Amino acid sequence: MTIAAGFIDVHCHLLPGIDDGCALVDDALECIRNLKDAGFVGSICTPHFLPTIYPENVPKFVAQRTASLQREIDDAGLDYRLWPGAEVRLDAETTQWFERFGVPTLAGSRYVLVDYFGRFWPEFADDGIRWLIERDYKPILAHPERMGLEEDDLKDLIDRLADAGVLFQGNLACFASGEGLKAAALAADWLLTKKYFCLATDVHRPGHWPIRSEGLDEARGLAGEKTLSRLLSESPRTILGVT
Repeated sequence: MTIAAGFIDVHCHLLPGIDDGCALVDDALECIRNLKDAGFVGSICTPHFLPTIYPENVPKFVAQRTASLQREIDDAGLDYRLWPGAEVRLDAETTQWFERFGVPTLAGSRYVLVDYFGRFWPEFADDGIRWLIERDYKPILAHPERMGLEEDDLKDLIDRLADAGVLFQGNLACFASGEGLKAAALAADWLLTKKYFCLATDVHRPGHWPIRSEGLDEARGLAGEKTLSRLLSESPRTILGVT
């Protein structure tokens, strides 16, 4: 597989009408034009996998919708690649859901994007992570800088998860304080201390782009182009299994 030089977004909500992301194809195409202008050449589509809210979002369905949006992109004359994926919310039923529907990996790899929100890290989140690692999957925790734990507890959790083999994905908007000052400070610290495996836009709709564009510039200013390339180009290519 040949992929053009440039950034690859590993976390976004471009697929129209299947979660809280883009509502229409035109919204997705506008997001993609913004991404292209910023140097992106492709995205892994990661709609929310949360059965209580989005029961239709299973791997087969998302693959079909990704292929459909790719056709719209091609018809619009945009040179941009999509791959199917998911953002899996860890809950008490996650492992049973995996066993029923399969594990929704990023672009058919062994990498799985997971997330959790809450003031405390529950035992079932550890169970879900452990289930994946025991089966040779590679969990990536999305935007940990946004989690609601107390700062010391969060830092201890991140260290423990890293020791277990969990990777971390930072959100570009956080570098521009799009998720508050606490998230911005954590994101900057973790960027400079090399805790992140990758960065991503987590873009949901065209109106989300300006703060993400600002965050991209902030991250570039903090860490430099070489680090940005590692987190937005090299690591995503590792996920895709290409160079």
